[in-house]
Amino acid sequence: MRLIQCHIENFGKLHDLTIDFNEGLNHFCKQNGWGKSTLGAFLRVMLYGFEGETKRNNLLENERKRYEPWQGGVYGGSLTFSVEGKEYIVNRVFKDKAANDIFQLRDGKTNLESSDFSANLGEEIFKINSEAFLRTGFIKQQDCMTVTNDSIHAKIGNLTDNTNDLNNYETADAALKDILNKLNPRVKRGAIHQLNEEITRLKTEVSNGKTLDASIQAVGKYYDEAISSLEELKSQKVQIVKKQEELSRYQDILVKKETYDLLCKEETEKEVLLKESLMKFPHGVPKEAEIKEALEQCASLERMLSAQKVGHFTDAEQKEYVFLSRIFEKESLKPETMADCLEQAKNIDAEERRRDDHRMTREEEEKYFAEKEFFGCENPSEAINHLQHRWSERGILKGTISMQQVSVDSQKRQHSAAVAQWKKQSSQKKWMGLMGVVLGVGSAVLFVILSIFPALIASVLIALAGVILLVVSGKKMETSLEEDTLLEAELLANKQRVEETEREVELYLARHNITYDEERVLIQLQQLLTRGLVFENLVDKYKKHTSGDAGEVLRKKETLDEFLMPYREILADCMCYADRITRLMQKWELYGNLQEKEERNTTVKEGLLIVRQELSGFLQTYGLADIKEELLRNTLQHLLEQVTVHKILVDGHSAAYSKKEEFKKLHNMEELLASDADTEGISLQELQEQFSLIDERTEEVRNQIKTYEDQLDQLQEQHDEWMVTKELLERKEAEVKHQKEQYALLEKTREYLGKAKEELTLRYTGPIMEHFLHYYSIVTGEQTEDYKMDANIRLTVKEQGLQRETNLLSTGYQDLIGVCLRLALIEAMYTDEKPMLVMDDPFVNLDEEKATGSGRLLKELSERYQILYFTCK
Repeated sequence: MRLIQCHIENFGKLHDLTIDFNEGLNHFCKQNGWGKSTLGAFLRVMLYGFEGETKRNNLLENERKRYEPWQGGVYGGSLTFSVEGKEYIVNRVFKDKAANDIFQLRDGKTNLESSDFSANLGEEIFKINSEAFLRTGFIKQQDCMTVTNDSIHAKIGNLTDNTNDLNNYETADAALKDILNKLNPRVKRGAIHQLNEEITRLKTEVSNGKTLDASIQAVGKYYDEAISSLEELKSQKVQIVKKQEELSRYQDILVKKETYDLLCKEETEKEVLLKESLMKFPHGVPKEAEIKEALEQCASLERMLSAQKVGHFTDAEQKEYVFLSRIFEKESLKPETMADCLEQAKNIDAEERRRDDHRMTREEEEKYFAEKEFFGCENPSEAINHLQHRWSERGILKGTISMQQVSVDSQKRQHSAAVAQWKKQSSQKKWMGLMGVVLGVGSAVLFVILSIFPALIASVLIALAGVILLVVSGKKMETSLEEDTLLEAELLANKQRVEETEREVELYLARHNITYDEERVLIQLQQLLTRGLVFENLVDKYKKHTSGDAGEVLRKKETLDEFLMPYREILADCMCYADRITRLMQKWELYGNLQEKEERNTTVKEGLLIVRQELSGFLQTYGLADIKEELLRNTLQHLLEQVTVHKILVDGHSAAYSKKEEFKKLHNMEELLASDADTEGISLQELQEQFSLIDERTEEVRNQIKTYEDQLDQLQEQHDEWMVTKELLERKEAEVKHQKEQYALLEKTREYLGKAKEELTLRYTGPIMEHFLHYYSIVTGEQTEDYKMDANIRLTVKEQGLQRETNLLSTGYQDLIGVCLRLALIEAMYTDEKPMLVMDDPFVNLDEEKATGSGRLLKELSERYQILYFTCK
């Protein structure tokens, strides 16, 4: 692969940068901070895309965020390169994430879109992934050391297109290692070790559970004995119940006789209380309904007295009622009329306030006319906003123009190459045609002289072919420039659009006496816009100040003055028309309220007379005519309570009498009154005590039985768990056996997989080592056998009789070894077409002698590789 040209639109600090690349060594000697590393990153991203996109918060590792353009604009660019003799142009525009990026690949000769490669460009061309590219052909300063990965191994072994086995070796080895670590019997957290511990625990539990059967038999014997004791106690309780029934029959008659005596006593007591209650009603016992009706009349009386007290006119109210009656006795105001008048009054007041609010000062009027003359119109913000929009479009167009110019230049180069090729072919056709004509004519003349007429036809055909070639070589080259012309026309139109915008802005600023300055145009337009908005506010205020009809307002005021004339006594202190109408409405409403109050007072007086007459009849009937009105409610309430108590006493006496008579109907009173039962012998209390003792003993036995049942349940549960533990132990022993067999098998698998990989990589470690020693000798001028390479392509160096790791050497030697190893890997990976090499000053740590040797190395490499070498020296 060879790079031809790159154009960076915006990438990091680099902006609008075009670089042409040569074959061999391309030396970029720039000062610190120029962007050499950024240029190298751009080339790698154009091929492989960004690294570290998942690390959103780490700006150094997330390249998409790290290389966002410092100055904004289109994020991306183009790269022209050739692969296997065919030229391509790749364009990339980067967005917020990879899914939104724009990728375009074109044929460098036809400029048509190509599908030869996808967005995964680098991996498809180099046959290695991005990580492998960074470990080989992309050598960064202070990062020269390298190690191989599966992708490098696969490319070196020419396995890229044949199998994925070697590419997946590291993944498979890591997976096997992870599984072995999880199973490892020597590790405490290993599955086999944990299973062995669990088996030991289960064996202990199984051994401890062998005594459970004997315990179950012993507790079962105690349980049977307790059941027998419980049956014996039940039999004793039956005997005591029979004795209690016999004794109860003798005592039942006494109990019934005592009950009848209590019923007679209760009836007598109820009768005494009823007679005492009747003495409290010398004029008879009133009905509850009569008392409740009197209470309702009493409540009405109280409400009317309260209303009479509340509705009483104060002196001020009486005076105001007389005053308003005199004013409104001949007038009747309608609500709709008052509402219309109030609306007119508010409009008049609002118009006068508006004129006061929008009255302009002398300074405002002078500024209004001065700004109107400056802008020449009353809405300058529209024109300024239009110019600001055009100027923003101009910035976008300028960025587009630069990219279009690159495409036009590229197409012109391609067209020039095609013209040169046509001229070369035309010249060849012309010489061949001329030779054909001369040869044909000469041979024809010769054959005519010699009379060899059959050969004359061949001479004529040769001459005719020569004439055709002459005619064809004289034709102009037919080539279609339609696409080139269209792109150039679009480029020219964009440039004209930019120029028109600049002329329009310059002319507008000149009309307002402002000097055109391309860098300050947006600031100048914003200042004009601010000034224009202030002027538009003055225009609005001036229009409001000069609007309105003063004559119409005057006519409305005269109409309202005529309407309000009869009520001037109550409106004398009101300042504006709305206050006058509002005052009139308030006074009219007050007059109506006072009228209603007077009517309510009259109604209350008439109601009081009626209620007092109704109460008088009830009070005289029951001797309460002399009760004062303020004590009437309490007296009636007390009377109602006495009547309620009397009713309860009547009902109680009736119920007592009924219960006594009902008892007499149900029992043989002659036998009951003549009986005298004997209660000699054991008493019911003694039998009850015996019964209680048996109950207590029964409860104890039942508790024992419950305890034995719980013990049996617990022992049976333990026995079931013991059986489950035995089964689990058998399963765990089988499982650990299986896992041990699996562990041994996986160990062998990993061992054989590693041996297979080592045997495969050993095939090419020899050539890699030869290339490494060759490059090492170029730089150092030394031939050495101190370096050795293992099957994993790892270098060691012989020091003090032992093979030691190279990372123990000095920084300079580490960089030298890393570069030589990278170059050796590339030699082994690419036997046909070579890739380009990107070197970001990898020899900065070498001493003077080796730095000279690095020059020899670059010279040799440049004969076979295209090299991009970045340095600040």
